[in-house]
Amino acid sequence: MANNQAKPPKDKAQEEEERVEGALDHLDQLHLQANQELYANMVASANESNRELAIFKAEWNSDKTKAVFKQAADSQAANPKGITRWKFKDHPGWDKPKQQRQTEKTEGSGN
Repeated sequence: MANNQAKPPKDKAQEEEERVEGALDHLDQLHLQANQELYANMVASANESNRELAIFKAEWNSDKTKAVFKQAADSQAANPKGITRWKFKDHPGWDKPKQQRQTEKTEGSGN
Protein backbone atom coordinates (compact mmCIF):
# COMPACT_ATOMS: atom_id res chain seq x y z
CA MET A 1 0.00 0.00 0.00
CA ALA A 2 1.33 3.33 -1.01
CA ASN A 3 1.18 6.23 1.31
CA ASN A 4 -1.06 8.66 -0.54
CA GLN A 5 -1.28 11.12 2.25
CA ALA A 6 -0.01 14.53 1.17
CA LYS A 7 2.36 16.42 3.41
CA PRO A 8 0.73 19.39 5.01
CA PRO A 9 1.71 22.56 3.15
CA LYS A 10 4.29 24.75 4.85
CA ASP A 11 3.10 28.15 5.79
CA LYS A 12 4.94 31.16 4.37
CA ALA A 13 6.60 32.02 7.69
CA GLN A 14 8.11 28.53 7.96
CA GLU A 15 9.34 28.66 4.34
CA GLU A 16 10.89 32.09 4.94
CA GLU A 17 12.60 30.87 8.11
CA GLU A 18 14.10 27.87 6.29
CA ARG A 19 15.29 30.14 3.46
CA VAL A 20 16.92 32.55 5.90
CA GLU A 21 18.58 29.70 7.85
CA GLY A 22 19.96 28.30 4.60
CA ALA A 23 21.31 31.72 3.65
CA LEU A 24 22.90 32.11 7.09
CA ASP A 25 24.53 28.68 6.79
CA HIS A 26 25.90 29.72 3.40
CA LEU A 27 27.31 32.97 4.83
CA ASP A 28 28.81 31.11 7.77
CA GLN A 29 30.64 28.76 5.39
CA LEU A 30 31.93 31.73 3.38
CA HIS A 31 33.13 33.39 6.58
CA LEU A 32 34.96 30.27 7.73
CA GLN A 33 36.52 29.79 4.30
CA ALA A 34 37.65 33.43 4.17
CA ASN A 35 39.23 33.15 7.63
CA GLN A 36 41.07 29.98 6.64
CA GLU A 37 42.39 31.63 3.46
CA LEU A 38 43.36 34.77 5.36
CA TYR A 39 45.23 32.73 7.96
CA ALA A 40 47.00 30.66 5.30
CA ASN A 41 48.05 33.84 3.47
CA MET A 42 49.27 35.41 6.71
CA VAL A 43 51.34 32.33 7.57
CA ALA A 44 52.83 32.23 4.06
CA SER A 45 53.66 35.94 4.25
CA ALA A 46 55.30 35.55 7.66
CA ASN A 47 57.35 32.60 6.40
CA GLU A 48 58.47 34.56 3.33
CA SER A 49 59.39 37.56 5.49
CA ASN A 50 61.43 35.34 7.81
CA ARG A 51 63.21 33.85 4.80
CA GLU A 52 64.00 37.30 3.39
CA LEU A 53 65.24 38.52 6.78
CA ALA A 54 67.50 35.48 7.10
CA ILE A 55 68.97 36.23 3.66
CA PHE A 56 69.49 39.89 4.59
CA LYS A 57 71.10 38.98 7.91
CA ALA A 58 73.46 36.56 6.18
CA GLU A 59 74.43 39.21 3.62
CA TRP A 60 74.80 41.89 6.30
CA ASN A 61 77.16 39.68 8.28
CA SER A 62 79.06 38.47 5.20
CA ASP A 63 82.75 39.08 4.67
CA LYS A 64 81.96 41.14 1.58
CA THR A 65 79.79 43.59 3.57
CA LYS A 66 82.39 43.78 6.34
CA ALA A 67 85.04 44.58 3.71
CA VAL A 68 82.91 47.41 2.28
CA PHE A 69 82.47 49.01 5.70
CA LYS A 70 86.16 48.52 6.51
CA GLN A 71 87.12 50.22 3.25
CA ALA A 72 84.81 53.15 4.06
CA ALA A 73 86.22 53.46 7.59
CA ASP A 74 89.80 53.30 6.33
CA SER A 75 89.07 55.91 3.67
CA GLN A 76 87.46 58.23 6.20
CA ALA A 77 90.35 57.77 8.63
CA ALA A 78 92.90 58.53 5.90
CA ASN A 79 91.07 61.61 4.59
CA PRO A 80 88.39 62.74 7.06
CA LYS A 81 87.76 66.11 5.41
CA GLY A 82 88.01 64.95 1.81
CA ILE A 83 84.71 63.09 1.69
CA THR A 84 81.99 65.04 -0.07
CA ARG A 85 78.37 64.72 0.94
CA TRP A 86 76.26 62.45 -1.17
CA LYS A 87 73.24 64.23 -2.65
CA PHE A 88 70.34 62.23 -3.97
CA LYS A 89 69.51 64.87 -6.58
CA ASP A 90 72.87 64.17 -8.23
CA HIS A 91 71.98 60.48 -8.57
CA PRO A 92 68.59 60.04 -10.29
CA GLY A 93 67.11 56.59 -9.81
CA TRP A 94 69.27 55.84 -6.76
CA ASP A 95 66.25 54.23 -5.08
CA LYS A 96 65.73 51.67 -7.87
CA PRO A 97 67.60 48.40 -8.34
CA LYS A 98 70.63 48.64 -10.64
CA GLN A 99 69.05 46.38 -13.26
CA GLN A 100 65.93 48.58 -13.41
CA ARG A 101 68.06 51.73 -13.79
CA GLN A 102 69.98 50.12 -16.64
CA THR A 103 66.76 49.04 -18.35
CA GLU A 104 65.29 52.54 -18.08
CA LYS A 105 68.51 54.08 -19.38
CA THR A 106 68.47 51.70 -22.38
CA GLU A 107 64.79 52.35 -23.12
CA GLY A 108 65.24 56.10 -22.70
CA SER A 109 68.11 56.25 -25.21
CA GLY A 110 65.87 54.99 -28.02
CA ASN A 111 68.00 51.93 -28.79
